[in-house]
Amino acid sequence: MRNRLVFTYVAIFSICFVAFTASPFWGFYAHKEINRMAVFTLPAEMMPVFKRNIEYITAEAIGPDMRRFASPNEGIRHYIDVDHWGETPFEDVPRTWTGAILKFADYYVMTDTDTTLIRSVEHDALPETLIFNYRENVDVESLLPVFRRNFYRDLYGKTWELPIDSVQMTPAFDNLGISLDNPNTKIRIVDRFSSFGISPYNIKFVHEQLTRAFENHDLKRILRHAADIGHYIADAHVPLHTTENYNGQLTNQKGIHAFWETRLPELFAEEQYNYFAGRAEFIEDVPAYIWDVIEHTHSHLKQVLEIERKLTKTFPTDLQFCFEERNNRTVRTQCREFAEAYHNEMNGMVEAQMRKAIQSIGSMWMSAWILAGEPDMKQIAYEYTLSDEERDVLQELRNQLREGKIKGRDHIN
Repeated sequence: MRNRLVFTYVAIFSICFVAFTASPFWGFYAHKEINRMAVFTLPAEMMPVFKRNIEYITAEAIGPDMRRFASPNEGIRHYIDVDHWGETPFEDVPRTWTGAILKFADYYVMTDTDTTLIRSVEHDALPETLIFNYRENVDVESLLPVFRRNFYRDLYGKTWELPIDSVQMTPAFDNLGISLDNPNTKIRIVDRFSSFGISPYNIKFVHEQLTRAFENHDLKRILRHAADIGHYIADAHVPLHTTENYNGQLTNQKGIHAFWETRLPELFAEEQYNYFAGRAEFIEDVPAYIWDVIEHTHSHLKQVLEIERKLTKTFPTDLQFCFEERNNRTVRTQCREFAEAYHNEMNGMVEAQMRKAIQSIGSMWMSAWILAGEPDMKQIAYEYTLSDEERDVLQELRNQLREGKIKGRDHIN
């Protein structure tokens, strides 16, 4: 129970944690502002819950980033390296997590006496007759419960072992001397996909959780899942969350991630940005909508990289990086003049993506509420506060996280 509370309330603790860590990711400022403004896109019927708890939803906007300090499985929920999977990834990558796992996995046939590799993502030279074709030969529906139970657990290098009679496949093992008649024969499936990010699948999963929370009139879970999905959707609007070159490390542009999503909003958002995003809209096909967001975001990547590369070659070198005091620490960061030049060259991209994120979040919240049957928010509306036990857990968490070491991918430096 206490472990569950740790992950449930780590986001609230993050308000205290900001005092001793630099601000990473979209930036604590941007994530909070995006979640806050999304509340005002909602219909009046939802306001009794969301307006009354706007401070909670704002504060918890940074919760998923804080969970990266506690869980090695959290980071992959924030991104998808879609370009890792080919030149036309939006055509090649399955739109379901189960399909992606099955397509990009290593497969083994396990008998009483031997384990034989029959398909490997890293070894395309395997004979075609031995390739395990998930589209034609696997009954995906029969596997969904197996994969769904493990969606949030042990994602890195996860291995599933399935009885041979639970998988429909074309026998192609005669040359290997493998008999499929043995009831003890199993298929081992090793996940090679998840470590490159599961953002769109995770957003769908959290949206389903939010819908159930509305159905159950569970205010605590409504607020938690609403705040979480707000964070993940905001991340899905950051171009560098859609690429294997997530921090410019492959193009000698290391540090561009925090430059784009943290430094620029902190410098220019408060004075220059217009957050009017329009009203929330009902989303009929949530998975398709999420993938459309990812694809649109990814379309900005080339510009994000090329403009920064051009400026580093033409802008005065001594005006590119400066030292500033932050949280009683001296940090090296992009000078305001250099940041302003980058910001202007992108012609409002960061502002536009923040505004799109605001509208997307409101639409996802409202769609979950509508799919749940539009429950009366007045019946469950109150201002949510922490119990004494929850506060004790937060104190423990404060003690655990002071090292500030992210588990998984770190794109700050």
